[in-house]
Amino acid sequence: MSETKQKPMTAAEMRAEAEKLMREAQGIEQMEKKTLRAEVEDTITKRGYTLVDIFPELDKGTSSSSSGKTRSKMSPKFRDPENPDNTWTGVGREPNWLKDKLAAGATREDFLIAK
Repeated sequence: MSETKQKPMTAAEMRAEAEKLMREAQGIEQMEKKTLRAEVEDTITKRGYTLVDIFPELDKGTSSSSSGKTRSKMSPKFRDPENPDNTWTGVGREPNWLKDKLAAGATREDFLIAK
């Protein structure tokens, strides 16, 4: 038998082959996850439970946001010197107290909270 020498792959060919293998691995991983999920759901159902019984975080009605994470409160960046309870983070709609002051000739910088 004659041996044929295989020419070494170039870096570009190796990257292309690696990308192809990654796509194949991702496809296999998706199938494995799908199979495992079906097995888990089947086991839960056979024991008389629902997915939400076992994983309450899956119940969309109990979460405060779509990701399930709570939002942290932003610190105010602007304060009304005449009424310190009037603050604004600088995000969202401009509050009426600030609109009124700006219309009277003040600038936003006049209300910045010093750090």
